[in-house]
Order: sequence, then C-alpha cells, then structure tokens
Amino acid sequence: MNVNENYFVKMILTGIFICLVVIAFKSFDVNVSSPNPNINVDANIDGKEIIQLAPNRIAVVDNVRSSRMEGIILIFDYDSETKNFAYTASMNYADYFNNPDEYGITQNSPKKPAATVSGPISTATPVILPELVISIGDKNMKFIESGNIWGDKIYDREDAFKLLLKDGSGADLSTIEIGKTAVINFITIPPDKITVSDILLDIDGNQMYGKAGIIDIPVELKDGKCSFVLEKNISSALSSAFVEIDTRGLRIIASWGDIQRVYSCIIKTDGVLTR
Repeated sequence: MNVNENYFVKMILTGIFICLVVIAFKSFDVNVSSPNPNINVDANIDGKEIIQLAPNRIAVVDNVRSSRMEGIILIFDYDSETKNFAYTASMNYADYFNNPDEYGITQNSPKKPAATVSGPISTATPVILPELVISIGDKNMKFIESGNIWGDKIYDREDAFKLLLKDGSGADLSTIEIGKTAVINFITIPPDKITVSDILLDIDGNQMYGKAGIIDIPVELKDGKCSFVLEKNISSALSSAFVEIDTRGLRIIASWGDIQRVYSCIIKTDGVLTR
C-alpha cells in the first residue's frame, strides 16, 4: 500500500471515528432553540477539515502532516447570542490509531467492539469533558481550557490570559470586590485532585515577576466543588509604581489519574496598596 492509499485509509477511519465521537458526546449536548446556524466556511481550509456534528456543534480536524495539532479534534459550540462558535473540548483521535492496545481495541477483529467513552472514566480514556462553572460572588466567570496532559502528550496554550483580555472574549473585566467567595464547581465528572494558582499579570496578560508573581491558593475538593475567599495578591507590592487595579489570572489544574486539564480565568481587583 503506497503513501496516498495509506492517507486515504486514514481519512476514512477518521470519519468513522468522528461518528463515534458524536454518539459519545450526546450526553453532553445542550439543547438550544436557535435554528441551524448558517456557517459560511469551506469544508477544508489549509488542510483543516470542518465537520458539522450537530445543529449547534462543529468539529475541526487538523490533517496537516507534521503539524503540532495533527490528530487532534477540536469541538466548537455555537453561541446564538454572540453569533460565534466557542471552543468546548478536544480529543486526540490519532492516539487511538497509534496505540490501539492501550484502549482495548483489537486490530483486524471487527467482531469485537472497540472501547468507547461511555461508562466510568478510566486513566486510559482521554475523553473527559466535565461541565464546569467558576463563579465569584454572584458572577459566573468566563474561562477557557488552556491546556491538557494525557500521559506524555502535552498541549499548552501560553496565550490564554491574553486571549481573555481581548475585546469580544466575553470575559467580565469589571473590578471584583476583595472578600468575595470564589466557587469552582465540577457539576459532572468531578476530578480526583485540583490546584488553583493566582498569577499577577500586566495589562496585556503577560505574567509578572516570574515565580514571585504566583500565589498558590489552598483548596479542598469535596463532591467536585471547592471554594476560597478572594484576597489581594501580595505580589502586587513588588511594583515600584502605585497600581490601583490588579489584573490577575486564575489557573486551575484538574486531574483525573494521569489526565490533566488546565482552565484559565481573568479577574480584576483592587491593588495591594489600594484601600
């Protein structure tokens, strides 16, 4: 079998696998009353295939060889209010083809069903799509998934805080009162462990003062939920200039065995010297 035939077979298998993804994701679908959005996009743009999974959901598959995202499916849900698609989740489908034994998939044996993502989540199943809500006081905060780790495979979006600070990101950048209670609630699929870091940022979303600008917040996870009282970031006192409003990033790392997902959120509070 030559290279072109191999590539053709891979594309067919990818299509079959995406159909399984649609079935697996049904339990996470959100019913919307908006009609099927009109998506004015090409089915294939620079090697990135766009597939309609549902009236309000699309998948983007990177088929560019040697790309850092090759073999990754990105899932986007349509927001009827903003008229845009928002990133929801990702899946490394290529790993199923490259390491079928790890997922209980028997090669060349169509009579035995392949492993699915339904049922209890195990450390061998990278498809973990929890429903997460981050709130401070009475506000639900905008956040994005900024990284994930599956064994030795790492995806890290270093510009997450910068994206949240851009106009149109949907992030609430109004000043939050010190003393409010922040709640991180995994409504579905609670993780085994969670860590929360408070990172001091400049106005463009760049981390300030290296490790000195990071405060680890002690939290206790119970029934998929943890909370903490929002305090001032003392690293702000390192600035030689008076800063009235601090820009801060919350980085939340949730772990399910050897699988980790990283979430990023932006907040603005009074500076450490502000009364």
